[in-house]
Amino acid sequence: VKEFSDYDKLLSPIVSEYDRWIKNLDQQLLSIPKKFTDNKVTDHQINNCVEAKKRISDGIKIISTNPMAGQAFQFANEVMYDQMIYSKWAKRNIKNGKVDGDAPPISEYEKDGYPSWYVFQLAYILLNIKSIVEPTSEEGKKEREIVDLLWFPTGGGKTEAYLGIVAFVFAMRRLREEEPNKYGVNVIMRYTYRLLTQQQFQRAAALMCSCERKRQKNPKKWGTEPFLVGLFVGDTTTPNSNTVAEKNIKIYTKHYPKGKPASQNPVQIINCPRCGMNLGPRNYHISNLPKRMRVKCANKKCDFGDEDNDESFLPVVMTDDDIVSTLPSLLIGTVDKLARLTWEPRFAAIFGRVRRHCRQHGFWPANTSSGDLCKIHKNNDGKPMYRDIESIPPPELIIQDELHLISGTLGTLVGLYETVIDDLCLHNGIKPKIIASTATIKNSEDQIKWLFARDRSKIFPPQAFDFGDTYFSKIVPE
Repeated sequence: VKEFSDYDKLLSPIVSEYDRWIKNLDQQLLSIPKKFTDNKVTDHQINNCVEAKKRISDGIKIISTNPMAGQAFQFANEVMYDQMIYSKWAKRNIKNGKVDGDAPPISEYEKDGYPSWYVFQLAYILLNIKSIVEPTSEEGKKEREIVDLLWFPTGGGKTEAYLGIVAFVFAMRRLREEEPNKYGVNVIMRYTYRLLTQQQFQRAAALMCSCERKRQKNPKKWGTEPFLVGLFVGDTTTPNSNTVAEKNIKIYTKHYPKGKPASQNPVQIINCPRCGMNLGPRNYHISNLPKRMRVKCANKKCDFGDEDNDESFLPVVMTDDDIVSTLPSLLIGTVDKLARLTWEPRFAAIFGRVRRHCRQHGFWPANTSSGDLCKIHKNNDGKPMYRDIESIPPPELIIQDELHLISGTLGTLVGLYETVIDDLCLHNGIKPKIIASTATIKNSEDQIKWLFARDRSKIFPPQAFDFGDTYFSKIVPE
């Protein structure tokens, strides 16, 4: 797409075909028992579809007429395309036990079938555009209040839909804000199980590689700070401090491939998400400028393995120390980890409460004292490496996967902390947007109200009159 107005021509068939499908529902009313039409159940179902259609249409209009939103949508599509190509190549290399070539044979992959969206994925992204681009408009504020619940079968592609929205939010923040407000945690993505959190972290790392490669090619447009994804889980999985990480890296390296730490293991990515090369503790080290744990791919020809390039490191952070100092654009964690907010004031930095940024030490939380530590370091021009800042915007998108698992005692605890998180994410009177997924929609409206104190929730894709009857999907019994 060269002209953003072209989006209207490209995407309007989604709306027109969906509209035709909705109008066909009126014909089906004739065969529905009167007790359902009399009590307005059918009207409610149709209205949900009509509202979804309007929001999708509004999203298309925004990216077609607002150049900044158009560029952000273009960014999201480009990085998702790149991520799909490289992930396919990396999986093949992992399966074969070696990296085949310097880069994926793109023409070969494209010949097999271009990476593409399912219609429901694209529609879900468009559905949420207004709440991200126009959060201060009357309709944008209303849509911010809605929790959009993605209900689709396991393996159907929900994660890709999420990642598309995540990439769009990244681009909007970098285009819309000035230094240093374009940085910080943009999105918090939460899960209940640590194993699933680790798996999704690796998938998100592939997208972050694509985002970071695009940024490196044009830092003037996309910022000087890297796009990063952070893994935010308990210390039975990852080390909380870089001191422990460094100690465990040395122990693991000495006894590799045996000697894997039973807990606080810093080696969380064992294959490069960009090329598929095997990674071990030797690829992990604690650097001094910037001061954090970094992972360099063992493949020197990889975009993230170039020994002569200081930016050639995988865009991932995995210790609490690094999460606070780098404030990764995407923070993936477990719901229980956020209970640490009560005990560690430095985590206020996740919500934009910072007072300084230093080339060596990264962001300093507002409620901690940096003393003279940064002042002794100088750039080559003799000027300090740091700058004092007031604050940066908090996360604007919260993604809650596996919503149905947050019930009972866990649900009560999460609901208590959610009150605080919602308040910490408040920015200029605007609440964060919340999207979620679930395997069952039973009592979802009440559950969302109890967890997030949001009075409105919408299921996407909205059902019509029969179970599984949506324009975006159909049930195949066999």
